Amino acid sequence: MKVEIDSAALADAVAWTPRVIDARPASPILAGIQLEAIDGTLQLSAFNYEISARHHIEAGIDEPGTALVLGKLLADITKSLPAEKTYLSTDGSTMTINDVPKKLRKQVEDAIAAIEAAANAGTAKEGASE
Repeated sequence: MKVEIDSAALADAVAWTPRVIDARPASPILAGIQLEAIDGTLQLSAFNYEISARHHIEAGIDEPGTALVLGKLLADITKSLPAEKTYLSTDGSTMTINDVPKKLRKQVEDAIAAIEAAANAGTAKEGASE
């Protein structure tokens, strides 16, 4: 997925996610927001077991695709982006957002490390029970 989008429009579209995403979701997928780049729009969706929400904004789609990202982290990042065009791109399981402020880079790296640690802990527990 490769998308060019207005930073302010993206921040506004993502701002509602903290209201839909639970602070401690029952399943890790419920902490995410799905981004789908298709037909000149970026469609955003999030849900929990009680509420679902969808929003779409115009975007320049260079390459269509879908990605699931941590909603609250994406909200923190987008509200700190400079007021200009933002470029989102995915490569496998990695999403790149241009111009992420340095103070948020550490937060992003810590979140990724926590997710990887949780995934490895789950794998170790599954292996231990066999």
